[in-house]
Amino acid sequence: MIDTAVLWVRAEANMRAGRFADALVHLRHLVEVVDRIDFEYEEWLRAMAECLRVLGHGREAAACAAYLGATDVPSAETLGHELGRVAGGDVEAL
Repeated sequence: MIDTAVLWVRAEANMRAGRFADALVHLRHLVEVVDRIDFEYEEWLRAMAECLRVLGHGREAAACAAYLGATDVPSAETLGHELGRVAGGDVEAL
């Protein structure tokens, strides 16, 4: 059984310290828990989207935002970054 309270505290602490990659590890575990009330799950997903955005994973961040109901178009900077990754042969960008 996953202790979601501990994972959330760790994720928040890492985000406050600017360790977004470390926070993302905990957040990925949290979003796998689907038997939570909406506002709690959405809080985790918003935090995950923020970590992904800061780490330069715009496409994954946009997917999280879309799940949360966002309809904003990604910025030109984000789209340019993703295009650069694809043009550079980054397999994970495909």
